[in-house]
Amino acid sequence: MQMGLDGLQDEWSRLAETDPLWAIAALAGTKGNRWDITEFFLVGERRVEGVLAHIRELGLELATDDVLDFGCGVGRATQAFAKHFTRCVGVDIAPPMLVAARQLNKFGKRCEYRLNPHPDLSMFGDASFDLVFSNNVLQHNPRRFALGYIHDFLRVLRARGLAVFQMLSGPSNPWLRWIPYWALDPAFNRTRTVLRRITNPDEGGWESHWIPPSVILSFIRRNGGEVISTVRESPLQGGRTGQAMEQHTYFVRPGRAESGTVQVSGAV
Repeated sequence: MQMGLDGLQDEWSRLAETDPLWAIAALAGTKGNRWDITEFFLVGERRVEGVLAHIRELGLELATDDVLDFGCGVGRATQAFAKHFTRCVGVDIAPPMLVAARQLNKFGKRCEYRLNPHPDLSMFGDASFDLVFSNNVLQHNPRRFALGYIHDFLRVLRARGLAVFQMLSGPSNPWLRWIPYWALDPAFNRTRTVLRRITNPDEGGWESHWIPPSVILSFIRRNGGEVISTVRESPLQGGRTGQAMEQHTYFVRPGRAESGTVQVSGAV
């Protein structure tokens, strides 16, 4: 059974209380609070710099007043954005993550961290941000929540704002691709959860959902968004998801262009 938001909040709070940096980035050799904190934040800086560089490559003019870091964790990307934006708001579902984010914050009031246990961004008004960013977050939410958040990304963006979000796109295994994702995804997560509880109960219990690019692109267009660029990232290996996964990052603006083409490029 898929988790609701209460279950997700409980799970990520537990992870944040025991090993928050590994829960965010479960790289080999980092479990057990073994992440080097400087390197951890440098990874976030490199990711943010790559995203901003791609925006410049696209020739987009982006205001730098307000940015929203959705699923901010301990503020790794939020702080990286503080070098470029006037106001950086991080939201997360897990209170302990926000406690750590505030403790680790080096930018004072330039960064603020807020709890969002809701299936939307109703805490923010329309046209509140120039950039909405989310990385390795939506994939932990069942489809109905992930698409709901994407809908609100568009709503809270200003007219020339940009949403940049990553999502798993489906298993790399060609034998699994013929099964409709709406049928395979819940069955996959139920099986994976049971096996994990039996074989490795100390491992993180996060769900890893996916949505094919065709579904996301169609959803964005139906909701008035303009897809500027779709970036195919390096596949995510199966240590955390239980199965090697394709993944994409989407660069989206509110408002449909009269004649626009979707760009597909290499990894950011």
